[in-house]
Amino acid sequence: MSARLSARRETQTLAGMDMARTNTFRDLRSILEVPALNDKFVAKARETQADAVMLDLEDSVPPERKDEARAKVAAVLTEPGVFGARIVFVRVNNLTSPWGMADLVALGASRAPATACYPKVETRDEMEHVLAILRRENASASVYAMIETARAVAGIESIAPCEGLCGLHFGYVDLATEMECSLFAETGDRLHPAMDYARARIATAARAQGLFSTGGSMIPALKDMEKVERFVWDWKAFGYSACMALSPSHVGVINRVFRPSDEALEAARRICVAFEAAIARGALNVEINGRIVTGPDYRQARRLLGAVSPVKTLPV
Repeated sequence: MSARLSARRETQTLAGMDMARTNTFRDLRSILEVPALNDKFVAKARETQADAVMLDLEDSVPPERKDEARAKVAAVLTEPGVFGARIVFVRVNNLTSPWGMADLVALGASRAPATACYPKVETRDEMEHVLAILRRENASASVYAMIETARAVAGIESIAPCEGLCGLHFGYVDLATEMECSLFAETGDRLHPAMDYARARIATAARAQGLFSTGGSMIPALKDMEKVERFVWDWKAFGYSACMALSPSHVGVINRVFRPSDEALEAARRICVAFEAAIARGALNVEINGRIVTGPDYRQARRLLGAVSPVKTLPV
């Protein structure tokens, strides 16, 4: 196939995908983590500027209150439109814990418009088992998986293709603990280079399978917004599509980083118009303001405009 024909087919394929792809997670950029037992935080989450809310049954809940937290989440999810148009995730406990099975069964049976966030998955078999539990009651259930162990990072290419998986999160704190390696660089606003391998593998696996991918905003200086913003920018630089906010104060930073500016959108529009006109007249590229624009530039511009969703279609 000639390069010219290939380029023309590329524009036609991308245009066709515009209509074919719709997705609950397409515009997801920010997720606010909310402790399920904290009524004040749950109430405030109803007004958050985050695209999604994650009610946590895992790290923020002590063992003796796990059942109470599960009941609280179930009650909250029965309220119609409790979080408006926001996506809702519920982080359950891992199946190796005494509470994981009850969490998954309760969430699946609730039929609530909420997606399970499953921590510390390690294998494809485990991921498929989690999905099977959820789908006993809800055939369209999907899972947002947290990659937090060395075994999961090593096997990410077998986990990521699981049907029903919608996103991946890099749990960098837990991984560093297991690996007994450095977590943060000395400046405190960057992950240590020891984390780069895992971070890149997870982002790449998510992109290859059409999943959304997230990092987090947790750094030692949580109240230093300049450091938080530099930390969040690194997730975007590595190809992640969104970020989880540990604090409500981080949501605005995350939205600013992951949502393109008006200037960037206008530049993307100019690239699309010029490139498509060039292809129509048989050219392979186009020059804009002294810069050569080629197919990869065009694809990036289309994605920035939202014309092509980088995440797979899943039933709601």
